[in-house]
Amino acid sequence: MSAQKALPLTKEEVMMLVKLVEAHPVLFSKATNATNNRLKEVTWAKLTTRFNLMISSSPRKPEQLRSKWENLKKAARKRSQIRMNNLKTGGGNPDFTPPYEALDKVASILRASCDSHRVPFRGTLKHSVAATESKASVIARNRAIAEYYVTKKKNESELAPLKKRKLELEILELEKRFCCDPSETNKESHQ
Repeated sequence: MSAQKALPLTKEEVMMLVKLVEAHPVLFSKATNATNNRLKEVTWAKLTTRFNLMISSSPRKPEQLRSKWENLKKAARKRSQIRMNNLKTGGGNPDFTPPYEALDKVASILRASCDSHRVPFRGTLKHSVAATESKASVIARNRAIAEYYVTKKKNESELAPLKKRKLELEILELEKRFCCDPSETNKESHQ
């Protein structure tokens, strides 16, 4: 048996998908490590759940929505490239590109994510996507830094008496070298 092909998304559903993707900056991260890839998978699953709750047509799978998003990005880039080529030539009638709100929105999101690696999030600019770390990794890093400083302070407090004793021994050694009898030095200092 072959799987039935799902109906295409309506314009409203496409706009809903674009808005949901825009609200999840982790999806724009260029990092491809295991942590980020897992975070993206979880985000796509959550996004799909929210999407399916908001639509009345057949439910979609994360792979379907992700594929649609990739296709929208390609179409938006192609559309932007055509517009740029029309502007570069400067002559002749430019190819007419009918307005399509979803592609214009995708292009603006992509432009924002490329320009200084920032993505709009609920109307404000969010942290640099390249520098975005998951909350767990920030907590782990902060704990490691705190542990380092605690250990360093502990080591310094343990070394302080040893350093003091070393200095005392060095002073005695210097007194022996420059004075024949250290007791004479003590007598001279008392007079």
